[in-house]
Amino acid sequence: MNHKEARNFSKNLNLPRLFGIPNQIQSAEEIRSQKLEQLPFFEQNWEMLLCELEARGLSDISLLHLKQANEASFWIETQHLDFWELLALFD
Repeated sequence: MNHKEARNFSKNLNLPRLFGIPNQIQSAEEIRSQKLEQLPFFEQNWEMLLCELEARGLSDISLLHLKQANEASFWIETQHLDFWELLALFD
């Protein structure tokens, strides 16, 4: 996903603006979009997401907190984690 696609993805999901230095923001937007690319599917299939969260021992509030993560440095520092590992950080 290129930078323009990542920015549009973030806007479509109403994700908050990222804070940091400009080159961090650009990288972080792309990372965040890659990590959250499953969200549109899960938001359309909420029950499936809730079942998966329960199976993993995670609360649904963790998704809200992950979506609100607005520090570019967070996304860069955690880029090695997958979607579920990121959720666990906010549980």
